[in-house]
Amino acid sequence: MILVDKPIGITSFATVERVRRALNADRAGHTGTLDPMATGLLPVCLGATTRLARFISEADKAYRATMRLGIRTDSLDADGTVVARAPDAQVAAIDAAAVERALDPFRGLITQIPPAFSAIKVDGERLYEKARRGEDVEVPPREVTIHRLELVACAPPDFTFEVDCQKGTYVRTLAGDIGDALGVGAHLVALRRTAIGALSVTDAVALDAIEGDPEAALTRRIAPADAVAHLPTARPARAIVDDLYHGRRHAFPDVPQGWCRVVAPDGELVAIVEADGPRPAPIVRGFPRATHDGA
Repeated sequence: MILVDKPIGITSFATVERVRRALNADRAGHTGTLDPMATGLLPVCLGATTRLARFISEADKAYRATMRLGIRTDSLDADGTVVARAPDAQVAAIDAAAVERALDPFRGLITQIPPAFSAIKVDGERLYEKARRGEDVEVPPREVTIHRLELVACAPPDFTFEVDCQKGTYVRTLAGDIGDALGVGAHLVALRRTAIGALSVTDAVALDAIEGDPEAALTRRIAPADAVAHLPTARPARAIVDDLYHGRRHAFPDVPQGWCRVVAPDGELVAIVEADGPRPAPIVRGFPRATHDGA
């Protein structure tokens, strides 16, 4: 796996393809889509590590976002069409203290209605495909958890916040809802993903650097065990590791129930298991020793 700092203006799919070609990889996949206007952390799984994408994409995420008050767009970001404007005087009256107060109800468990221009499927079709045809679609609300929401910069009418959130959170919707709570509407003008699970954008490589010097980029690869470091960890003895390599299950009562990474004494990722107290844990995904040779 390599962590890519996605540039603005291209899709996640295009980013992955350029990385795959630059590094001459047979397979590649990403672990969470970023819109073209967004930048930041895009973990790209290469070869056999595409097996890890599912476990990384489920992790919590962190973003730095800038919202512009007073203008609402149909997509809730700067790429959309303006659908409403608030009076300038009303927007100018909103200061940092007012925004701080407006953030409080959006911390913890909240309900969101995903934007019409999103990749969620309704009746077997992506919402953005319906939206582009001008169809009105009723989007079911969803509950998500906002772990941290902090105002970090103010340049009215632009306000920048950082958010740590559950997978499935739409930061565009969060910005729009904050703007609505302030009575003036809002849309995103900048979005940067800074973390997924234990992975940080500070360890990412710029796309043009990967294409400019693939060999240097390959030295920045992330080991499979480190890619899923956000999961609870079991470090059993070598005999249990050997059993897992042969598909024989074991219990891991000392870790929380749910997904758990099993790491060998030498640091190799052996498996992702579904820990279940004293009961033998099903092996959700095994990683043969050969997977890590040269990875």
